[in-house]
Amino acid sequence: MENVESKYNITVRTEHKTLLFNSLTGKIIAIDNDEYSAIEALMSDLTIFQSKYPKLLDSFKRAGFIINKDFNELEFIKYQNQKKVFVDRNYRIAINPTLSCNLNCWYCSVKSAGAKHSNGRMNDDVISYLKKHLKLLISKCNIDSIILDWFGGEPTLYYNEVMKPISDYFIQLASSNTNLKYYYQQITTNASLLNEDRIKEMRDACFKSFQITIDGNRKRHNEIKYSSNKNGTYDKVIENLNLISKHIPDAAIFLRINFDKVTLNGIQDIIKDLSKETKKQVLVSFQRVWQVNLDESDIRQLKYVKNIFKQAGMNCSQGIYRTCTFKRCYADSHYFYVVNYDGLIYKCTARDYSDKLCVGKLENTGYISWNSSLLSKYYSKATFENELCLNCKFLPICMGPCIQINFDYKLIKQPTKCVLRNYEYSVEEWIIDLAKKNKII
Repeated sequence: MENVESKYNITVRTEHKTLLFNSLTGKIIAIDNDEYSAIEALMSDLTIFQSKYPKLLDSFKRAGFIINKDFNELEFIKYQNQKKVFVDRNYRIAINPTLSCNLNCWYCSVKSAGAKHSNGRMNDDVISYLKKHLKLLISKCNIDSIILDWFGGEPTLYYNEVMKPISDYFIQLASSNTNLKYYYQQITTNASLLNEDRIKEMRDACFKSFQITIDGNRKRHNEIKYSSNKNGTYDKVIENLNLISKHIPDAAIFLRINFDKVTLNGIQDIIKDLSKETKKQVLVSFQRVWQVNLDESDIRQLKYVKNIFKQAGMNCSQGIYRTCTFKRCYADSHYFYVVNYDGLIYKCTARDYSDKLCVGKLENTGYISWNSSLLSKYYSKATFENELCLNCKFLPICMGPCIQINFDYKLIKQPTKCVLRNYEYSVEEWIIDLAKKNKII
């Protein structure tokens, strides 16, 4: 059978090695620079490659650098994407107990999106409807797994009134169903309202993941994240990070550092405030505040502080690039949706929660009345089915825009823009870091 080179091969040259990476399989090899020209020649004539070095060619085929001519890589990507989006019945339900917050961050996504909302919480009727919905899913719908994903606003603002009654009911239901592959809860929180008792309760309620934001060192964080009485929250957040690692040692803690052009200066000060256990447990994710544009000096500073965190033994997120996931965002899944505090259903937590984006309504029976007309527009095509993405060799590690951004482009009738444009972490840098992580350079 005739062989051809994969269209998803990427080469990156370093000082001593040339890295050959396949974005579809995620495989990477390092070749001495002075030997790579020989590999290039062989890749340009696969018949000679096959006849002279059959074992080496077979290893290149197993890694995906060379494929059978009849294997359509793009069709394979589409197929894998369809499985991830529609077949995997792994439910992830985001719950907004409120869109209000106890802090007043200048870049707040709720404010930036212009989300209109009351200053109250999910009322007891909607709580009752949501409990019925969870019972239907877990007891009658033969789902594979389920995650409750607490969001907001600040979800813990109504911990006792909303979170705890739903959480307790959910755990009671899920733990008694032996057909579930897994179930757990996770939360995105500013962590200022947590305390040791609540963290222990969350441990017992199977909270396995926490995303917590720090906006710089003590001084910078307290300038951005402060309570209504103007008190900063840095010390409380650090205390709770250390308490989570103490009481829930198996939890994933995503320490999100939202940064602007000032935040990265002195951000390494937080390292000394984290316990030894916390440093091992957190994954540090540097996320640029979307309203801010970076220049070259900012990008150099980002690289500098990332290295400091790594040298301190802490894991840092690899950005938006991922191998073999075959979808851009968890929200792309047909089985992800957001239950807003008012019982209306959405596909994304970072929008204005307006009627034009409402995909359903939670009814008093526990069923959801879906807006099938709107959902069909969301899912009429895969998010990457546009000329830009389909012709890009980075497609498998990017997968184009998320389902909500893709829909936004449809609404304004504009062509898709590259997800990687103006991104501060290049594919080439990521591949080099991947090679270092795999200890091949």
